[in-house]
Amino acid sequence: MKIFAITSAYAWIDDTWLPDACLTIRDGLITDISTSKPSGIPLLDASNDLLLPGFVNAHCHLELTALGPLSEHAYLPWIAALMAKKKTLSSQAMALGIKTGAQALLQSGVTTVIDHVSQDTNPKTFTNLPINHIGFGEVLGVNSEMAQASLNYWEQQNQLTLSPHSIHALAPDVLRQIFLKRQHPFSIHLAESESERAYFSDQAGPLWNFIQSRGGKSHDSVSAVAWLQSQGYSSPASLLVHGNYFSDDDLALIAQWPKACLVHCPGSHAFFEHQDFPFEKVKLKNISVALGTDSLASNTALSLGHEIKLFCQKYPGQTLQTIMPLITTNALRAIGITDRGQLAIGQKADLSFWKKIDPEKALEAITRQQKPASVMINGVTVQE
Repeated sequence: MKIFAITSAYAWIDDTWLPDACLTIRDGLITDISTSKPSGIPLLDASNDLLLPGFVNAHCHLELTALGPLSEHAYLPWIAALMAKKKTLSSQAMALGIKTGAQALLQSGVTTVIDHVSQDTNPKTFTNLPINHIGFGEVLGVNSEMAQASLNYWEQQNQLTLSPHSIHALAPDVLRQIFLKRQHPFSIHLAESESERAYFSDQAGPLWNFIQSRGGKSHDSVSAVAWLQSQGYSSPASLLVHGNYFSDDDLALIAQWPKACLVHCPGSHAFFEHQDFPFEKVKLKNISVALGTDSLASNTALSLGHEIKLFCQKYPGQTLQTIMPLITTNALRAIGITDRGQLAIGQKADLSFWKKIDPEKALEAITRQQKPASVMINGVTVQE
């Protein structure tokens, strides 16, 4: 049994700062929070620090880190460039990129990453990362044969939670199999690009032509969200990634899925110059939102501070109270994880330590991309 206490200047408890907070950690869990030091156990002196929960990156593709930002910014040509360049990567280069990306996230205060993994990458590559890794194996294939082979592959692996990459990029019959057979939450790309919007609403455009040329079948719906609704989508909780081109009807449907969370990736959004993310409409409908980085192939940094900065620039007036759920609990709760994301009794001791910062200016410090002084995961310091 390992037990110790952490003293801090302020700790973020119940959506506010608790001065002179002392957290007792036992076997990686927070077991007590008070303003007095316990006796008889080791003390970690962080009395000059602010304590925040470790951040959660709600969407990433760590396996693309080694590609770096691609020069192509138009969405469909970017995909073609990505596929071509990815084929040139050795497994060693990809594995090194994954570890490098995880380390970069850790340095921005991220303790948990929710990651999409393709079948090009060995799932074992993700077993010894410095941060908590929650992986979704992407089922992908526009025609039934490709899609079934992808589904079979992930079922044989039985290591990651499988999830459709997106609705349009997976054959409808295999999509139905997944939703009928699986009760766990999913993480799905939805309404990411203008070409996807045209695929559904117009049954035309470059994406439509590409999918048809590969033997794909129409999903016969005006949008990915409408397709999910028509199939009786009832997953109790899921991550809906991107959402750059949701219609008002789409948002009305999503508002009926109270445990779903919409993941916005500001850096990737800017990279592709998408139309404005409908944050104000999303907020009015009380739809949960989280922030993610997407991949380094479609961004300029793997840093959650970078994403927070872009988000606050686009939507001014944010406070630590409004931002913290977007970078801690919202995404986790949407996929049924309740044991981390907060400084609270019973939670895993995933913490970030921020030195010499006025608590009233903590958000400002994060948006300046200041790195935390140290990071703790499960009660163990992993970054200093």
